[in-house]
Amino acid sequence: VLLSRFFLAAAAVWCWRTAQGSILHGDDPLLEGFFPWKFERKVSKALDTLQQLLSETRNIHLAEHEDHTYNDKFALAEYITRSTWRSLVDTFSRLGLPDADYFSAGQTKTAGSTIDLEKERIFLHFDIARTCEFLEEKEVRVKESESVDTTVLGVTISTTDKYHYVLEYHWEVTEIYEMYFCIGVCGKTRLLAWSAMSATTKTSREQEPIDASSRSANLEITWFTRQAIALGSQNFTIHRNVESCRTPRRNKDIHAVLRFHKSLHEWFSAVTDLLEAIYVIPNAKYPSLSRGIGIQIQDNFDLMTFPFMENSTVLPVLDTEIMFNHEMMSVELLINRLDELYAPVAGNTMVSVAEASLYLHLERAKAMLVHYSQSIDYIEHLLRKQLLEALGKEITPVDFESYMRFHNRQFLASSYAPRPFSRSIRPDEHQNPVGMISIQSSRNFENSNEPIQTMTRRIPGGQGNPPVNIPLDSSSFVQISGDRYLSGWLRHEFASVGGTGVVSLVARARQFSSMMLMVGTMTSADTFDPKYAIILQNKDEVLIPLITETLPSAKEFKNAIASLSPEQQEFATSFRAMQLESSVFAICVVQLKPQLEKLLNLPPGSLAKEIQLTEDIMSLFVEYQIPSDIVSYDGQNEALSVTDKVQVVKEYVKAVMEVIETRKRQQHDGEYQNAGVRSAMMNDFPTPAPTTSPYPPSVPTKARSPSPKPTFGTPTHSDYPTPAPSPSPSFVGPSKARSPTPKPTFGTPTARPIPSPSFSPGSENMESGPAPLKESTSFDSKTERTKSQEETSSPTTNDGDDTLATDSTGVDFTLIPRVLDRKLELLDTHGHMKSTIIKGSQKWQLKRQANLLVKAETVHMSASDIEQERNKAIDLLDALSRSGTLAIESSELHVIVAATHCFEHSAMTTLLEDNINPIVKAELSTLLLGSTIYGEPAARLLGNEIDLPRLTTSMPALFHLPPAKESEM
Repeated sequence: VLLSRFFLAAAAVWCWRTAQGSILHGDDPLLEGFFPWKFERKVSKALDTLQQLLSETRNIHLAEHEDHTYNDKFALAEYITRSTWRSLVDTFSRLGLPDADYFSAGQTKTAGSTIDLEKERIFLHFDIARTCEFLEEKEVRVKESESVDTTVLGVTISTTDKYHYVLEYHWEVTEIYEMYFCIGVCGKTRLLAWSAMSATTKTSREQEPIDASSRSANLEITWFTRQAIALGSQNFTIHRNVESCRTPRRNKDIHAVLRFHKSLHEWFSAVTDLLEAIYVIPNAKYPSLSRGIGIQIQDNFDLMTFPFMENSTVLPVLDTEIMFNHEMMSVELLINRLDELYAPVAGNTMVSVAEASLYLHLERAKAMLVHYSQSIDYIEHLLRKQLLEALGKEITPVDFESYMRFHNRQFLASSYAPRPFSRSIRPDEHQNPVGMISIQSSRNFENSNEPIQTMTRRIPGGQGNPPVNIPLDSSSFVQISGDRYLSGWLRHEFASVGGTGVVSLVARARQFSSMMLMVGTMTSADTFDPKYAIILQNKDEVLIPLITETLPSAKEFKNAIASLSPEQQEFATSFRAMQLESSVFAICVVQLKPQLEKLLNLPPGSLAKEIQLTEDIMSLFVEYQIPSDIVSYDGQNEALSVTDKVQVVKEYVKAVMEVIETRKRQQHDGEYQNAGVRSAMMNDFPTPAPTTSPYPPSVPTKARSPSPKPTFGTPTHSDYPTPAPSPSPSFVGPSKARSPTPKPTFGTPTARPIPSPSFSPGSENMESGPAPLKESTSFDSKTERTKSQEETSSPTTNDGDDTLATDSTGVDFTLIPRVLDRKLELLDTHGHMKSTIIKGSQKWQLKRQANLLVKAETVHMSASDIEQERNKAIDLLDALSRSGTLAIESSELHVIVAATHCFEHSAMTTLLEDNINPIVKAELSTLLLGSTIYGEPAARLLGNEIDLPRLTTSMPALFHLPPAKESEM
């Protein structure tokens, strides 16, 4: 247990240190990762040596302990680079490379020809070849045992030495290496180092001790000879005014240095590996020669490549010279030690002082390159550390999203600022809501759900705006003429973190209230295709997860098809247009009570308190598909009060409910009798005679008198008045005179639909008496339905112009993504903003309460359950619209157009490595989306004119569009 705890603690410490050292490197060439704790340990040793070298009274510290500005960090990076190059130039000089005069001359002569140094490439080569030659075979006598004198009982017994003979095979091992540099393809321009090493060795078998081989390592040094040697190591400068310069660590100049240093480090490592692989012959007389080459470079050996500052500035050049001289003295001391370790001796060795000196210079340069890489990374680490101290925490996408909500309230005018997409559904502003809809987002590491922020434009229903069609089937559709809302949703997505997280549509109905929810897409300017639909009532709550898919940005798409054939470009363009139009996600909400009142010819608000009546009517429409004409108020007497009209509808509903109950009893009794017959046949009993009455026992079979005329205007205690019993209930309405109709004769129930009673819409007096049954009088004819739709419909047309229409003439929602995509192509030069498709998924969660005595339960709906709910909703929609002949006014259509601003890195990396303020980039995306949604210039969306000069400077293309381009969009 103790061991396991120890290893867990060690692993935790290692992970913490690794996390502390995981400075974001991007794709820059680095020699090794930066670990603060490891770097500070090296710096501490170097600082102690530096204090002794200069003066203990000097106030020299790491950069983080000195007050300095942002520009001082650039100066520090330049200082470190110049100091490193000073040592590198010395290293190349010790290797034999020509000096600055040679490379700055511009031309050189070799092999009788003149070479232009400014045009030719310069390389360093290191080649090593190894051979093994058989010399001879010898038979050697080997002593097997020594002579021994043994005394036993006073007698001395002596043994002689024993010998045996073995074969030895003698070999000569030769290793030849050479290092040279060449210019272009001229061959060896200058030989820098050469050595031929040979020695003899022996084996007990006739097998070569080593394999003959030839290996090499090559390095191009053209860039370094022109930048550091020819121009001088002190001339390095970071060009801070160019666009590519982001931070002291992230710019083209430092990136070029790091890239060359990485290739140089790899070449140094390859050469030292080849030197370490030189064949070592065991030497019993001189064991030190048997270890080959191996020299350890101390951390405090190099002092010039650490980020030291004094009095808020970098160290002066004089201090650099002192540190350089100290380094050269340390090198000389090491070389003197090599003279002692690898001096010529009588032993048989392959390694000499020349190889050891070459190895020393290369190892010193390797250590210096590693220190330089860590010092440059330290500058970026210092930026991160200071930023975290200022902010107090690591900025996450959630933090950035929270700030953008706060920022947009001040950045944009109040009428254009994004608002939470959470809307209460209510008949009018003076009535209580019947439910709500909301699109919420949550991240995997966040427990709370918050509505997304959208910029919403309201388009009032009517007022010249054409209605929107909803297909009921392949030949009919219903028109909705309620308010429409165009919403723009801007997501922010950071690399390695993701976007908004889990996005869900949540809809909830209140107790004793109901509404219909439809989710789909806008397939044309005036058509909404509901892929999903559900009826919500009595505290039902549905959660529909939404799927978001980002399309390639306009810039990415343009670059991708640039080299395709015309046919391929045409196909890709057409397919992208389809993708953009399919991104028009829409939600439609229909309030059921107002539409029921319109359907039943009742005054507005008459069903507001008729809870049971509303639920019974909906049950008749959904479960039994009763034609609406049977229960509609059809009287012509407008003098009747609202209560009287509702009372008539109650009678109609009561009558239909009784017919249904009667048929249910008949079918139940029939099943009971059939069960008795089957039971009797199985038990050989005689079959009981069927009853002669078509009515159940609880219903009298005697003739009934006509029901009395109902009295209107007097409220009753029951919801529905109890009609007089009769075999078939009478369906009556208010009329002046009405002749009694004969009592219908009931027989065996047929398979036709439930009969609907007749009524006299033109009569003024109500008469008692049964009414004959007849078929539904609803508009079931396709010709009549189509004719009515043609009379009431005024669809918009698409003339190919992407310009948004005004509210008075309607808006083609399917053109919004194309307009936005065109703006992004012109104004989003970096291609960070991408159109996003929203789709509904089939992983629904439905929270429903069976009755008031039990708690609500949440169930996960299957695909068949979702399809069943959709069929119920479409059936109810068909009934509420009389199969499409009655427009729906109490509706809301919400169209959501989404776009995603994709940052290449995380929020902190965007700030530190890219030196980009993500707020400014998000502002540009917000203005692009907002101007598209509202159809207004970007300048008009601003909440404060003070921001206009700043934005005009940072986004000139957005605020200075040519009139021709602006008219296109």
